Amino acid sequence: MKIHEKNYDLYDLELAVVIQARKMWRHYLLGKKFTFLTDHFSLKYLLSLLDLNAIQARWMAFLNEFEFDIKHMKGKETR
Repeated sequence: MKIHEKNYDLYDLELAVVIQARKMWRHYLLGKKFTFLTDHFSLKYLLSLLDLNAIQARWMAFLNEFEFDIKHMKGKETR
């Protein structure tokens, strides 16, 4: 974790993980529809957020390149 990321709230930390995964696997994901499974319930509503801070707005611009759905699964179900 970078020094400035230690000040992020939990939602932004979870979103940072999503962004990092998309950057790492970008060449496989572009042009394909996929489902993102998460155990963080509030990320389920990521695509419908209206009030974004600057970091979230920048990340959403990056995420708009992909075609995906977000599905919430309880922590025990993802293992």
